[in-house]
Amino acid sequence: MWKKIVLLILFQLSAFASQDFTAQQVIDYHEGTCNQVEDLESHIAAGFFDGIQKILDVGCGDGQVTARLAKLFPKVTFVGCDISQAMIDFAAKKYPPSEYPNLTFIVKDACHLNDHETFDRIISFSALHWISDQSRALSSIYNALKPQGKALIRTTPKSSNNDFKAVSLKVILSFRWVSHFLNFKSSSSFHSERDYRKILTGIGFTIDHMEQKNRQLVFANRSELMPFLKAILTPLWHLPASKHNDFLEDYYHQLIKHGNQDEKGEIRIHFDKIELLLSKPKVE
Repeated sequence: MWKKIVLLILFQLSAFASQDFTAQQVIDYHEGTCNQVEDLESHIAAGFFDGIQKILDVGCGDGQVTARLAKLFPKVTFVGCDISQAMIDFAAKKYPPSEYPNLTFIVKDACHLNDHETFDRIISFSALHWISDQSRALSSIYNALKPQGKALIRTTPKSSNNDFKAVSLKVILSFRWVSHFLNFKSSSSFHSERDYRKILTGIGFTIDHMEQKNRQLVFANRSELMPFLKAILTPLWHLPASKHNDFLEDYYHQLIKHGNQDEKGEIRIHFDKIELLLSKPKVE
């Protein structure tokens, strides 16, 4: 039985616009993130996934989380949706119905799910901050939930505690790279706990739990780190392939200057995540 669930950590910096992935970017993403795990054991033990019929994963990406949950709960129907056609194509091929009969993948915009009281549970990991209008996406999630349904959301909040963002901005604003990023605009958004409380209660959600924590990823050495950076650093997607290695080298050296390598040579990267556990009230 799986005891760890892969968390797909997509970091969208405020300087960039989101775009669809190429097939190669999806492969790089899958290979670079598959060793980074997030413990959902407490929610599994608390029965979040028990006694229900249908779950939607919003922003499922390459389908790793959705597929592993589908294996854990074979009597539950899982639907993974993502706005990226390339991600959905990869997920559908990687996790086919012959091996995952309770799992399907579809292309959908989180802001326009167009489902009315369909799902018992909705999950979304590291996807919401890619969306410019999170209020619309959260309203769409609310509408898709059945009364008394629950949502579990983890995303990147408005915070200064993000080594990925801090180091990326230092590299991007350097003389060598700044000219490559002058014309990009953001379609991402970041909110504080106070922002989320106002948005969620305004929509109608009951907030069962909200917690912002600083998280840490640890890489044994440079060789372990680089495939991960190649997978998740969005600046690379806006550069020609011929410049990727140079950017990665500069990023690595800036991480070291930033103080992210300890005396053992391990590289530790810190960033904040916020978890939202939400309920849709029963209709009286």
